[in-house]
Order: sequence, then structure tokens, then C-alpha cells
Amino acid sequence: MLRAFAQLVGAVVALDVMAIAIYKVAGIEQRGGQVLQSYVVVWTLASALAAAWGLWKVKQARNAMRRDRMAGTGRSGAPRDD
Repeated sequence: MLRAFAQLVGAVVALDVMAIAIYKVAGIEQRGGQVLQSYVVVWTLASALAAAWGLWKVKQARNAMRRDRMAGTGRSGAPRDD
């Protein structure tokens, strides 16, 4: 589950770094108006999709851990020796 959470954080941070770089390099702050508004909308939607994907992966990992615990197996699928 920790790996899935790290992927979530990494994806959102990487997306934001790329979006800020594009914003600066393309000079979007000088264009203003409709271009700026469109860029912010696309950036927001992309961030929301990245976060939703990451949260879905975290949920899958959490459910897999729960199934393993209920089945009495560890990560490897082998029975635990508790």
C-alpha cells in the first residue's frame, strides 16, 4: 500500500512540475484571458484524474492486503506462521 501511495504522490507532483514548466516556458501568464483560463482548467482536470488514478491504486492495494490478512497469507501468498 505504501508503494501505491508513493506512486500517487509522485504522479501528482510530476504532473504539477511539468504543468508549471509549461506555464513558464510557454509564457502563459503573459497571454492572459481565455488562454490562461483554458490552461488552468486542463491542468486542474489532469491533476484530478491523476489523483483519482492514484487513489484507485491505493484502494486496490489496501483491499489486497485485507484479502491476504483474511486468507491468512502474507505478501508472498504463502501461509503465515503466526
